[in-house]
Order: sequence, then C-alpha cells, then structure tokens
Amino acid sequence: MDRDGDGVDNLGELLLGHNPGDASDRPTAGEMAELAAKREAYGVFLKSYRWEPFEVVRRPDVPKVAAAGKNEDGRWRMEDGGWKMAPDHG
Repeated sequence: MDRDGDGVDNLGELLLGHNPGDASDRPTAGEMAELAAKREAYGVFLKSYRWEPFEVVRRPDVPKVAAAGKNEDGRWRMEDGGWKMAPDHG
C-alpha cells in the first residue's frame, strides 16, 4: 500500500525513516538501495518478537515479607523492598 502515491510502499518508507503520508518526503535512490537489507532485518526481528496479544497474563506471586512495623524512634521501616504498616495500625 502506498498512501501518499510517491511510488514507495508505506512499510518501505517507515523502514527508511520517512513519512508514508507525505508524497514530498520520498526516500533517496541511495536509501532505496538499502531497502532490501532493511526488509530482511525487519523480517528477522518479527520472527524473534515474542509478544502474543491474546496470551493470558499471569500475575507474579506476592512476595514474602519479614515482620512489619516502625523503628524504635517511631519512623516507618522498609523491609524486603517496600514500606510496611506498623502492627498497631492494622
């Protein structure tokens, strides 16, 4: 598909860093010579890309934490990477 009608398909323009909606933003002859290699590299990337849009998301397990509370001076203490409520605040 060539939305802007400049003779270069949309994907080709994107791979070469040009705007596929602007006919005046056409790749140069030198850039066009690189297009086959860029398409091949893009194909390799697509084969290695593991995103699956309908894959069920699995939530991570809730981490185990040590005893929560405040320090002797009354300030909150941080344990196992997060702030914890003092036992007297339920």
